[in-house]
Amino acid sequence: MVGDSGGMHFSVQDDGVHISMRSPDGTGKQTETMTWEMFYLALATREYLYLYSSRVNAYIIPRSAVGESMDRLESLLAEKLPEHRRKL
Repeated sequence: MVGDSGGMHFSVQDDGVHISMRSPDGTGKQTETMTWEMFYLALATREYLYLYSSRVNAYIIPRSAVGESMDRLESLLAEKLPEHRRKL
């Protein structure tokens, strides 16, 4: 499952979320992989999905960037994260 939100590109896999974005100077890419164990909380609202890596830091993904894959993403989050770490 792949999505794009502005300059951020993300791919959701069984092992976690792979995130890449343009470097601040525009000359390259920065990449990061967040395994499911690294997520503090997943919170879904009508317009956004918030994937918290701590109490104060989150990746904010517009639902429009995920499109028709949102149901699959929510199912995967329900499978990979304990119930107390998701509000979908």
